Amino acid sequence: MIGIEASAPFVSLRPATDDDLVVLDSWVERPDISRWWVRPQLSKAEIRKALASEPAICRMILLDGNPIGYVQAVDARIWEEDLPDGLPSGAWDADILIGEAAQRGRGLGTAALCLLRKEVWRLTAATHLYAFSSVANERALRALEKASFVKIRIWEDPNYGSMWMTACERPPT
Repeated sequence: MIGIEASAPFVSLRPATDDDLVVLDSWVERPDISRWWVRPQLSKAEIRKALASEPAICRMILLDGNPIGYVQAVDARIWEEDLPDGLPSGAWDADILIGEAAQRGRGLGTAALCLLRKEVWRLTAATHLYAFSSVANERALRALEKASFVKIRIWEDPNYGSMWMTACERPPT
């Protein structure tokens, strides 16, 4: 398990498993989550595809040992045509949700994204890590920017609408 101090609470990540699907399904069905993850059935399918994929890092976000969210990074090739054209070779895609509403706005998503990014660089040959967020989701965009993601451009996702495409590059060794 990887962890970091975020202000006072301890944020850590642990591998997500099929046993976590009940809580993940309940989160993506809630209106406050589906507002951004748009279609619960599609979101559930994407999480299951990531969990079943070899080139994926799927983690539960823990606050002091209790699950509060989910974060994943996958080799972008598993999404095939569902991502914008022109992503570089070695691109990975990241997604995050903070399922517990009371834990939002506390910097915990930023901490989880930083942990995920470090894990991607440590475990994979990824050259870039991309994340896509609704142009209207200011909280997610702030978390991404604080986690070193830079806005690249707006992309019209056929499933989710207008999205900011953000990215961070693997640091030089």
